[in-house]
Parts: sequence; structure tokens; C-alpha cells
Amino acid sequence: MKKNVNLATRLSALVADSIFQFITFFMVLPLFLNLVAPDSSMRPNLMVMGLLFGIILYEPILVAFTGQTIGHRIFKVKVEKKDGESLSLPRAIARCYLKYFFGWLSFITVFGQEKQALHDHLTYSRVIKV
Repeated sequence: MKKNVNLATRLSALVADSIFQFITFFMVLPLFLNLVAPDSSMRPNLMVMGLLFGIILYEPILVAFTGQTIGHRIFKVKVEKKDGESLSLPRAIARCYLKYFFGWLSFITVFGQEKQALHDHLTYSRVIKV
């Protein structure tokens, strides 16, 4: 039987992902832009594209294709559907945006034997130990 993940581990993975996203956006992306687009007229567009990927698409794409973000991988957890299958990209997007929409309420509502957050209940997903 797969073991469900407690709130502390889920929040630790979230913090690890936030740190990774911060480092990527504010340290790595500017260095990359210096190499790729030294022309300053392109930089704002590339920064916006980096921000969109870094904040909006990072989690859904990784969860849909690997089941794990970098934070999940560090803390050895994985997101899957309740039946054990991988999440589709639309379901991963819905899960991510519901988590953003409900904010901390989604996490403080981790309940039940399966320890699911509100966004997990709504998307029929769960977070398990791997």
C-alpha cells in the first residue's frame, strides 16, 4: 500500500520549489539573457516568458510528465491520481491553479486517512511517498 504524505513534508517540498524558482528567475535567467539577448529591447519579453514558465507552468508540466517537481523529488514524494495513474496535463494544471486559488486554506484542510489537501480532493489526486 502506498503511504500518503503529511502536511509538513508537503510544505517542505513547496518551500524547496519556491527556493528553486527564485534562484532560477533572479539569478540564472538574467545570466542566460546576457548570453542570448544582449540587445536590451528583447529582455522584457524574455523575462516575462521566464516568469510565465517559472511560476505558471513549472509545477503542472513536471507533475504531468514526471509526477514530481524538484521539491517533490528532494522530499521523495509524488503526485498521482487516486487510482495510481499519472495526472494528465489538464488535471495537473487544474490542481496547481486550485492550489494557488485556495492558498493556505488548501493546505490547512489536509484531512482524512489519505491526507489530501482541498486541491487534491477536487482533482482526485493524492501525494504519496516514493
